[in-house]
Amino acid sequence: MNRNCPFLFCILLAVIYMLHDPATAREALAQTSGQTQYRVNENGKAVYQDEFEFVPLPSEWELLSHAEGSDTVIIFYRKDPGSSLSRTIIAYNEEPYGYSRQLEERAREFMNRFLWDAIMQQQILEQKKTRALGGEGLDLVIEAKDKIDGKKVRAEIVFAKRGERIVAFNVTQWRTLDEPFDLSAFDVFSRFVGTFKTLKKSFYENL
Repeated sequence: MNRNCPFLFCILLAVIYMLHDPATAREALAQTSGQTQYRVNENGKAVYQDEFEFVPLPSEWELLSHAEGSDTVIIFYRKDPGSSLSRTIIAYNEEPYGYSRQLEERAREFMNRFLWDAIMQQQILEQKKTRALGGEGLDLVIEAKDKIDGKKVRAEIVFAKRGERIVAFNVTQWRTLDEPFDLSAFDVFSRFVGTFKTLKKSFYENL
């Protein structure tokens, strides 16, 4: 079985439950994750599980986290002004869907399953090389629409390498068709990715 299951389960809860009842989603995620929090070090950086360091997100972002075995997923959630649909999720995933260890091929594999539970017309607005985790990365900006249900999504996904394996950062923002996206959330995401670093070797790097 692909070890993406914990990540997909958390995101599925975060997306589906939050569409109806954010409190229920937070409770469900807390039951699976234990709501592990980070600490702030002397440099003002957030340290998560003594393994990851990054600039803390603004206070309106709520940490929802899941850790199981050697899988680690960090999820931040923000309820946005506007309709009940309006929300943004920022996540770090050590097991993005796919198997390739090449950035562009892994991105293609991932996109085959992105928003798989929602019937939406997707469009890649931008794809470019970037830097993440101190090395080469690949940055995708996507928008998707569902004209029948009247909703849309804007997302940015950054694929990077941790050792020989591919990891991913993503921000996903949901809106009704007539609501504007809040691009300031993508600035928060860029700072999260730009300051994110690992403090020790991963499970696989220690094999």
